[in-house]
Amino acid sequence: MSERATPTLLFDGRCGFCTWAVEWLRPRLRTPLRLVPFQAIVPESYGLTPAQVESSVWWVEPDGARSHGAQAIARALAACGGIWQVVARLLEAPVARWVAALVYRLVTAVRTWLPGTEPAWPSGRLATGVTVRAPAKA
Repeated sequence: MSERATPTLLFDGRCGFCTWAVEWLRPRLRTPLRLVPFQAIVPESYGLTPAQVESSVWWVEPDGARSHGAQAIARALAACGGIWQVVARLLEAPVARWVAALVYRLVTAVRTWLPGTEPAWPSGRLATGVTVRAPAKA
């Protein structure tokens, strides 16, 4: 499977809370997804600027379509399936969408004070990204 044939979630690898959130996602994913710290990529290769990847989490589809912030989080939750897919749909509903965007901005403003884990960058953990494949069907 080509890296670009799989959606990619670009996150801040220097942020312990962001790294924790990505590690929370990993075992829950039900569809393939690349999890990559933005520090490990050239933003322009994803159609983004350095300022864009520094300011928000990004979901990039194989065709180049992009979502950021709360909507990128909603897409990542949808990739987890089950109840998380329901939560994602709620986050994408018109009224909830602006509330989710506000909560996302608040979390990003205080993320350095939130609990987390060792940042992925430059520690080597997830430093070049990881592709999580869908679990095998029984």
